[in-house]
Amino acid sequence: MTINPIRRPSPLGGVAEGAHVAVLYQDAAEQQAALLPYLADAVRRGEGAVCVTATDADLMCRQVGVAAERVEVIPTDRSYLRDGRFDASYMAGWLAEMIAAAPAGSGEPRRCVAGVLDWFDFLDDDGFDDLFRYESTLSALAPAGRHSLACFYDLRVLPAAQVIDVFRTHPKVVVSGTLWESPFYVPEQLRPLPLTPRPGFGTGAP
Repeated sequence: MTINPIRRPSPLGGVAEGAHVAVLYQDAAEQQAALLPYLADAVRRGEGAVCVTATDADLMCRQVGVAAERVEVIPTDRSYLRDGRFDASYMAGWLAEMIAAAPAGSGEPRRCVAGVLDWFDFLDDDGFDDLFRYESTLSALAPAGRHSLACFYDLRVLPAAQVIDVFRTHPKVVVSGTLWESPFYVPEQLRPLPLTPRPGFGTGAP
């Protein structure tokens, strides 16, 4: 099979190490226009590319345009929805260990991490509170490491009342394909989760 690498630019092309970005999209084409080049660019630079998604791993690599296994695909049901529910502390702990393994300014390999959040239609108010405390935790942790973290929010599923919390918990946002500084992000108002290190975090899938 001939592989055609992604060459078009991504709105995430300029994100620096230690970034935490929300990408808000309204359809599959808008999502892929940001997601696929983001992962392809990481592979092209010799960095790690990680995607937490319900999309099949082989299909994801074909969409990105790279050889199989060049993108580490972590299934939604083994990460965000482990045991059938969202466990904010579990996910935050996994990413905290990943960040700690590649501190800012070190020579440890960088990863470009993408998380596709299109599964939260079942969350109640407490569930959304957990979700945005999780995002607060990532914003507090990300600058300490080399990795960039991009969270992809499907506006077809996300309740309109929750959109403001996406802006409040991410320093940067992509809206309509353009990267912006979030006007509502206030670090002092973040509510990070207390984290307890767990064996097995940091190097592979949750």
